[in-house]
Amino acid sequence: FFSCFEGLMDLSRIFGVFLISFVLTFVNASDERRPVMHLTDDNILTEMSGSTDVWLMYFHVDWSLECRRLVPIFDQLAEALGDTVRVSKVMAEQAQHTVQRFGVSTFPTIKVVRMGMVYSYSGPSIYEHVYAFAHGGYMDADGGGEPLKAPRPPLPLFQSDTKEEL
Repeated sequence: FFSCFEGLMDLSRIFGVFLISFVLTFVNASDERRPVMHLTDDNILTEMSGSTDVWLMYFHVDWSLECRRLVPIFDQLAEALGDTVRVSKVMAEQAQHTVQRFGVSTFPTIKVVRMGMVYSYSGPSIYEHVYAFAHGGYMDADGGGEPLKAPRPPLPLFQSDTKEEL
């Protein structure tokens, strides 16, 4: 009778070790994963100023089906590129000055920024091609990069300080 009980104890220990290993695997995996950075007009200067990192930037809008299709691809790219490239998303409605500064007029738009130079991606919107572009392919892009424009101050809400009554 006791030998059967000891067998159950061994089985519960094995299960416990398995369960702990399983949980630790997911905890460690989530620690290593680099999330996609969400850039806005408010945080872009803080995040990118003086950075020597390579930045893969995805400019998108919520109402576009093509933009929505690419969201999971950029999540996968953030995991795959890890510490070599900082993957970021810029929602146009929340970052109008940033969109203007980077010369974005259509959505989705993909760009790489490195050391103050901006490289525009014009290939197919599939994982392998965007990965290759971000992982050094931007250096071979036709036309090369363009210098990043200096940030402009926000436009005033009123053209003059005088207000006329109606």
